[in-house]
Parts: sequence; C-alpha cells; structure tokens
Amino acid sequence: MSAEIAMILENVPLFEGLSAEELASIAELCHDELYAADEVLCRAGEEGTHMYILTSGQVTVETVTAAGEVKQLALLRQGDIFGDFAFIYVGPRIAAIRANQPCTVLALSREGFELVAEQHPHLGFLVMRNIALRVCRRLRELDITLLMSEAEENDEAGGLLRWLGLR
Repeated sequence: MSAEIAMILENVPLFEGLSAEELASIAELCHDELYAADEVLCRAGEEGTHMYILTSGQVTVETVTAAGEVKQLALLRQGDIFGDFAFIYVGPRIAAIRANQPCTVLALSREGFELVAEQHPHLGFLVMRNIALRVCRRLRELDITLLMSEAEENDEAGGLLRWLGLR
C-alpha cells in the first residue's frame, strides 16, 4: 500500500523535489479516509491537525458569511490538496470541507510529518518551501483580485491589467 501511496505523492506539488526514499517516508504516514456524500471532512473553527489529498470524488470548501449564509469558496477534485496550512499554522480552520459525492482522501498528520522532518531535514525543508510557494501564489491571486476590484470601481481595470502583464 505504501508503494501505491508514494506513487500518488509523486504527483502532489507539495512533495515536488523529494527523493523516492523521502516519498516512501511520507507514504508510511498517510492513511485513507472514506467519506459519504454531504459528510463534513473538516469544520471551520476546529484546530487543523492534518492535510489531505483528494484521491477520488469532489469536495466543496465553504464558509458561513456574517449574514449566516453558506458560501462556496472552491470546488476541489481528485489530486487537489487541502488543509496544508495546518502544517505551518496551529490554530482554527477558517473554512469547512464537505463531500459533494462519496470521496476518498489520503490524510497526513502534522505531528507525524514533524517527526519525519526532524529525521530528514531536507524533506522538511522542501515540503515547507513548497507550502510557502503555494501560500505566496494564493496571496498574489488575492492581491490581483483586490486590485482588480478596486480598479474596476475606479474604471482603471485596463491600465492595471497592462501594468500586471495580464493584457
């Protein structure tokens, strides 16, 4: 089973650059979790202790607005990861994850990862670097979205898109 998991991990961007031995170390820590349609995998407000790789099915990332409405933030599919912030931030999750259909995930605990990272510092460095790159991409996308919203309000979207190199 660990060999199958290691093959899945090879295609996950967070594990890019890891050797076969390092991937095998991570694979030994992972376990499958099965969820039924409409089942909640993670709840907003609970402490994040695991990251997940969606191996089958679809899940929705959702939050509750100040008005009490459930808002869908993203739809994740096979191969997507979520919960990776739990590896760099110990605190409550900001969104819930709900299965849209029956799904399977590989779960990896922060605690297990930290133990392996202590034994294999190169592995720990690469994974944390890859998480940092992912966070940077998300922040950049958010910045662009906020800039675009502001530019549209000021009727400056075209100039901003040219400045960002997007047009």
